[in-house]
Amino acid sequence: MKPNSLRGFTLIELMIAVTLGILLVYTATAAFRVAAQTVTTTNRLSLENAVLRAGYQLAHRDLDYWTNVDNPDDTTRQGLRPGSGGSGMPFTPFATSWSGAASDSETATGHDARDLAWAMGNKRVWWRGNMAEKNNSDLRFGRYSLFANRNSSLAADQFSSVTVLVGTATMNSTYGGPVSVPHSWLYNQISGLEKSLGFYGLCDYLPASAIYSWYEPYSGGSNLGGMPFWLISPDWPFNNGDGGQQTPRGKYRNSYQTSYAIIDPRSHNNPDELRNRHRRWYHLGYGSGEGSHNEFNSWSAIPDEHLAMRPLNWPGLSVSVQRFIKNTRFVNLARVTWTNPINGQTSELSFTGFGTTLRGARQQRNATGGWAKWDNDGSTNDPTLDSN
Repeated sequence: MKPNSLRGFTLIELMIAVTLGILLVYTATAAFRVAAQTVTTTNRLSLENAVLRAGYQLAHRDLDYWTNVDNPDDTTRQGLRPGSGGSGMPFTPFATSWSGAASDSETATGHDARDLAWAMGNKRVWWRGNMAEKNNSDLRFGRYSLFANRNSSLAADQFSSVTVLVGTATMNSTYGGPVSVPHSWLYNQISGLEKSLGFYGLCDYLPASAIYSWYEPYSGGSNLGGMPFWLISPDWPFNNGDGGQQTPRGKYRNSYQTSYAIIDPRSHNNPDELRNRHRRWYHLGYGSGEGSHNEFNSWSAIPDEHLAMRPLNWPGLSVSVQRFIKNTRFVNLARVTWTNPINGQTSELSFTGFGTTLRGARQQRNATGGWAKWDNDGSTNDPTLDSN
């Protein structure tokens, strides 16, 4: 065999072949790693999406059933039910805070849940008073408490002489007494709702066009006509300082700069403090700052932590539903928050939704515990938190 007839790889060819082989192996390995990471990321995102969907459904459940602030199946989650001295909270049974039978009489003082009782054609629903009456009124336009009052009769000592300025002269006006007042039902309903439920519940139960004031016998806590100061004075717990208004108000002015809210019972373990927090406004509108919003959220938007026993590679999930009144609208603000298990980064989906009213939620609950059962007309329904 001739030596020049032999064929083989040169060193350069061998190096090129080895290099190409290594590149092929590296490329295949990289492709496998990318594919594996893609599958892992896809599975993680799929799991996060499943958790997000579950959180979205949980939020809508709370929108309808209010279980985040009152759970009929868990007595440890019923912190808004205690009542004391006729003063209640959003889920205090009327039998505890406001007992009394409903009737068609003007002198009835118990809660009346009948639709006909609140029909606008029912004269008992009409608000009778002076919308221009101020907290420092001298009654120059008359004493409207004679026509409508929380008390069905007013004693003679309620009508002492009142000096009215007329131009540059004065006029003494003396009213006789006692007087039988023809209308008292509506004012007792307004007062009873506030005492039993707080400010949010008051707005929830009354018609949208309601006037938030009433007349009662004159006292040191009212103007001369008998309107309580806290209902007609600016910058008090019920009224904000918007415009310095000193006359009866509707819902808009009291919910433009400020809001009433449902307070989470987990925000404080003292029922008296919870009752007080349901009887004040919160600065959320024009001129508000981060501090007031953070304080408000810490009381009314406490999240429920879910998936506590999840595997380490699962995302965390928390859901909160916050309820407040802003610009006359009842806002149901849901927040769904999930946590990346790898880097701990959190993401949030927030949205508003239509939900059951407080009145509807109270009627979902059996007065003796659990959920109320409803049936067709002619059947006996379970007593609810509105039963008195």
